[in-house]
Amino acid sequence: MKRYRPDFSLFIGDIVNDGTNYADWNQYFFSPGKELLQDTPSFSCLGNHENGGSWYYDFFAFAAPKNYYSFDYGDAHFIALDSTDFINNDTYPDSSGKFQAGNAQYDFLVQDLQDTSAKWKIVYFQYSPYVSGGYQVEALRALCPLLEQHSVDLVLSSHTIVYERSYPLRSGKLDFKDGIVYVVAGGAGAMPEWLLPKREWFTSQSLAVPHFLQVAVTPQQLEIRAIDHQGALFDKFSIFKETDGSKKFI
Repeated sequence: MKRYRPDFSLFIGDIVNDGTNYADWNQYFFSPGKELLQDTPSFSCLGNHENGGSWYYDFFAFAAPKNYYSFDYGDAHFIALDSTDFINNDTYPDSSGKFQAGNAQYDFLVQDLQDTSAKWKIVYFQYSPYVSGGYQVEALRALCPLLEQHSVDLVLSSHTIVYERSYPLRSGKLDFKDGIVYVVAGGAGAMPEWLLPKREWFTSQSLAVPHFLQVAVTPQQLEIRAIDHQGALFDKFSIFKETDGSKKFI
C-alpha cells in the first residue's frame, strides 16, 4: 500500500482481532502498518471486533462521538458510520427502530448528506448490505433509500473476508444511470468458503484474495482498482459524472 503513495488510507473495520486487548493493536495494526502509518493519515470505522472496548476511542482522534463522523478531501465527501450500533449483530440483526429520525447516528447521516455539496459522496461502514457470501446483513438496506435520495456514489464495507463489487443498484434493482456501487473490501485475508456457490443477481465481480483498493478521484471520474497482496490488479471500474449529475459506469 505504501508503494502507491496514497494521500490517506481507509480501514473498514476489524483492523484487530480483539479490540479490548491492548496487545492486539500492535500485533495487527500499528506494527505491520508502521511504515504506512508514520506519514499517511488514516481513517477507520468501528468493526464488531473493535466494538466493546475503549482502545478505538483512545487511539483515534476523530470528532466526537468518534464512532461516526465525516470529512472532505478534494471533490469527495466521506462519511464513516458505525454499523455495529445500527445492528445488534450480523446473526440477529434487530435494528430496534434505529433507522429513523430520533436515532443520533441516523439524524447525523441525514443532516450530513443534506449539508454537503461535494461532487462525490462515499459512505463506509463494516457490515455489508450486499455480498454473495456469508455475513450479509440485509437489514442495513434500510439505509439505501436515504443514500439514493442524496446521490451517494460508492458504499464500502468489509466483515466478509472477500472482495466483491456490485453492479450499480437503486431501489433494489440494477440501475446504470443513478445507481450506487457497493464494494466489499474484506482484504486482510481470504475466506473462499464464505462465498456462495453462485453469485447473487447484484454481483459484478467477486474473489476471495488478500487485497486493498486504490481509489483515484477527479472532478469528473472516480476510479477504483482492486490489487492483491502480490501487487496484481484483478478488478477495475470507473464512474464518470457529468455536470448535470448523471453517471456513466465503466
